[in-house]
Amino acid sequence: MRYQTFFKFSLILCLISVFTAKAQPANDNFASAIDLTSSMNSCSGNAAYTTLNGTGDLNAGSCWNNSGPQHNVWFSFVAATNEIEVTIDIAGVKGNQQRTQLAIWRSDGTTEVACNRYIGNSDDVAAISDTLTIGQTYYISVDAFSSSYDGTFTLCIYDDIGYDFLEGAVNLTDSLLNNAGQWCSPDAEYTTIGGTADRNPGSCWNNTGPRFNRWFSFVAATPRITAVVDIGGVKGNQQRTQVAIWRADGSTEVACNRYSGNADDVGVVSDTLTVGQTYYISVDAFSTSYDGTFSLCVNDVLDYDFLEGAVDLTDSLLNNSGQWCSPDAEYTTIGGTSDRNPGSCWNNSGPRFNRWFSFVAA
Repeated sequence: MRYQTFFKFSLILCLISVFTAKAQPANDNFASAIDLTSSMNSCSGNAAYTTLNGTGDLNAGSCWNNSGPQHNVWFSFVAATNEIEVTIDIAGVKGNQQRTQLAIWRSDGTTEVACNRYIGNSDDVAAISDTLTIGQTYYISVDAFSSSYDGTFTLCIYDDIGYDFLEGAVNLTDSLLNNAGQWCSPDAEYTTIGGTADRNPGSCWNNTGPRFNRWFSFVAATPRITAVVDIGGVKGNQQRTQVAIWRADGSTEVACNRYSGNADDVGVVSDTLTVGQTYYISVDAFSTSYDGTFSLCVNDVLDYDFLEGAVDLTDSLLNNSGQWCSPDAEYTTIGGTSDRNPGSCWNNSGPRFNRWFSFVAA
């Protein structure tokens, strides 16, 4: 008798254990979506949500990488502005889900508003829209590619679009106008940590990205612009920086540059801008091993960091019988960025921080 009782008790415990292990998330279905309206402009607790044991319902996002949905879970919110930014944050304490897929839907749960998915397995994934109707209810579905990748995640939601996207780019126009066309951010003011990919990589970038690109914009006051991403020490801990300038569509490239060495400052320059037109700057890092903080300097007067802004020595030579020296320590390679080719006798694969001078041969 005692054996039978023990067997029954063990069987009950086993069934409870199996049931618990297979329990579906509370928000597994559209009808049970978690309302995030009161949590707007914040992030959930680390790894607060999960797709583990989730089941698929309604539609897959149009950009998703399978015929799913597979394990999608649901959230909802009432729009207080026309904008929304939703980010699914993973890795480390943020969660163990991988290959995240994300979509925003109208109140029927089937009319898509925005869609995004992973590029790399461990990517954070964000979706945005600036076309919401205030007062309307919207839904968010979060999925993973397959049962090999479902897991826990952190969710952040904001009702304005930040500089993680072109639509929320930091506008530098007033900063340039108020500082005679030359402006630098505070040290380590910006970061690619937590950034998500949107639009195109620069043509010269060293991966298939973008990976974590951040966005800045300006209205051209002159045909010239120089943008330098400054790192190292108090300037920021990002490495392997990649930078590009784009026309107003965010996809037509104007100029591009990237690191040569891991810790290089990287600058990009153009002297073909159309005055009065809006341009965008995107800043990225090569991979999660190199994303981090950075400072940004922008000026609309080309300087001797680039061939196009070379210091002209012609008059100095003419006015000094062909022999001239600068004042002591007048110039520096500190903060310089690489452009064009290294000299054939140089002792590295640079250039690294080259500065430029020009003269007319007499």
